[in-house]
Amino acid sequence: MKINDDLFILKNEENYILYLPLKSTSAVVNSDTIKLLNAIDKGENVDPNNEIVQKLKEIGVFESSVYPFKDTLYKPTDVTFLPSFICNLECIYCYSNGGDFVTNKISINTAIIAIEFIIKNALELTKKHISIGFHGGGEPLLYANKHFIEKVIEFTKQKASKAGLNCQFSAVTNGVDIERFNIAWLKTNFSRISISLDGPPDIQNYQRPKRGHNKDSYTHTLNTINLFEQNNISYGIRATITKYSVNRMDEIVEHFCKISKQNNFHLEPLFECGRCKTSKIEAPSEEEFIANYSKAEKVAKKNGVKITYSGIGINTISDKFCGAAGDNFFITPDSFVTTCLEACRLDDNDNAPFFIGKYDEINAKFQFDQSKIDFLKSRRVTGMKSCDNCFCKFSCSGDCLAKVLKSTGDMFDTSNNKRCKITTALTEEIIKDSIC
Repeated sequence: MKINDDLFILKNEENYILYLPLKSTSAVVNSDTIKLLNAIDKGENVDPNNEIVQKLKEIGVFESSVYPFKDTLYKPTDVTFLPSFICNLECIYCYSNGGDFVTNKISINTAIIAIEFIIKNALELTKKHISIGFHGGGEPLLYANKHFIEKVIEFTKQKASKAGLNCQFSAVTNGVDIERFNIAWLKTNFSRISISLDGPPDIQNYQRPKRGHNKDSYTHTLNTINLFEQNNISYGIRATITKYSVNRMDEIVEHFCKISKQNNFHLEPLFECGRCKTSKIEAPSEEEFIANYSKAEKVAKKNGVKITYSGIGINTISDKFCGAAGDNFFITPDSFVTTCLEACRLDDNDNAPFFIGKYDEINAKFQFDQSKIDFLKSRRVTGMKSCDNCFCKFSCSGDCLAKVLKSTGDMFDTSNNKRCKITTALTEEIIKDSIC
């Protein structure tokens, strides 16, 4: 008998938990079972008809790991546009320093070629739908970007319809300029809009102030949430948690429950980059985030909602954290193609690995660097030694490529990744709760 290579044993008070992530299976066992497993692992003779052995067989402890992951060619059927780096806020942690510099804008012609590209890919892959996103960079749903967004949506709908494809549109927004858009138009065209809101007014206005004399962004963002609620527009709320706000995470969740009918709120710890260098805002310590996430979770349960963080998700197994690993098709204001939203400016050397192509105006097509795509596609948790013995390996999937790269200098090495402590602690709690 050989024990599954991806069996993990977690301590649970006086007992233990056997966790098989690839089988989405967990079981509580006692110390006798652990002794039996140790004996088998050492090659000692164990009766295969032993009752405990039979039960372990039933849950797959002695089956070989089968990885259900497939490698695919780079044929994106989704595209996300970063219209410009212009922004009406001056968030103290902005990864792209949005609004600080003169910026280009994506041209309609570039967008048209991108849309035709993903439609061609969808037809070749016999897919039924394509999706278009708008993100920052700067603030995508600025009124100044309205014409671009309208043209993209109009063109996509026409082309997708002729090709027999469904299409959907999503966006991320700070919610400050939405009041200038036609709400009925937003509802008709967007399947989902994610709103960035960091908490009650004092937190929001400190961390996400408006540019200019009047720093109050909270009032505008709240108005947008109210409009979305009144018009049944599908949306979500995401908060960035800093050292300034971490001890109020429970209050933040309580506040969200009061102003929104959503049943899930995203709380993400700050990763120091971009404007953090000048604002000096700090990320919460791992211990602070873990402790306060637990408090916030109690508030969430009391209100019948859930909270999430990007590093956890045991119900979905994967060998890659996200599409940054050689799948995404994100177009920057300078018409470069990046696979990572946080890596949207080439003036940061750490971002270079994610820039896989550029729009070629002369030939009216996107040119890609296949060697860069291949490199990113090789970043799979099954090949990352520092993740070998981690029970989160198939849910965290090696964590965020950009954050690991900035933390350790090597996107394949998570050994000094501070987020690991947060991810393992919170994932362990989820596993324990799931078997209660």
